[in-house]
Amino acid sequence: MIGHGFWEALDGLNIKLLRINEANEDWAEFFSNFGVSFYKSLQSLSQLETLDILVCLKAISPDLWEALHNLNVKSVTLCQNRRWTGVIVNNISKLSHVLISPKQTGTIIIDVNTQFDLLEALCGRNINSLSLCGSGKHLEVNHVSALCTSLSSLKQLDKLDVIVNNDTPGLWQALNGLNIKSLSLSCGKNRFDSESCIGVSTVIGIAHTPRNA
Repeated sequence: MIGHGFWEALDGLNIKLLRINEANEDWAEFFSNFGVSFYKSLQSLSQLETLDILVCLKAISPDLWEALHNLNVKSVTLCQNRRWTGVIVNNISKLSHVLISPKQTGTIIIDVNTQFDLLEALCGRNINSLSLCGSGKHLEVNHVSALCTSLSSLKQLDKLDVIVNNDTPGLWQALNGLNIKSLSLSCGKNRFDSESCIGVSTVIGIAHTPRNA
């Protein structure tokens, strides 16, 4: 586990690229010990343009996601055990940059509670792979509707990863009717409750409907 000394040594350094390989890290434990130092150090890197972090899927804790999602860095990339790579997009400017990048072949990652303007900007885009992260616990009715509209407009979407720490029926409602080839669901270290399982089964049933059905 990377300790206080490392993050303090990073403070204010003139670096443009930072890669953190902590695939086996328990990030929940990490943030309870070093969260303040971690976020403070990253925020102090004023020249940082690219941040790449290698994690395991279940290691995307609420604290880690919040810290990465709120960073003012041009490109923040998550890589899950070298099998899954995505770029975090938290505003329209970053979305535009990712979509025009000739190197963009991975997944676009957005917060499940992202702003309405970003959801609108996503509508109709040529996106093949998308991930929803964060907490679905506080999804409001109007946000569910906007998320549903945005997702259903992505006609080229083949792969959807849902990585949430708290789920809600509204989240599964937003996924209903999607015509995609691959759907991955993860509730972090929590388990889906009985109501969520019903929502999941409905989504899976629809997701496996052939495109030409």
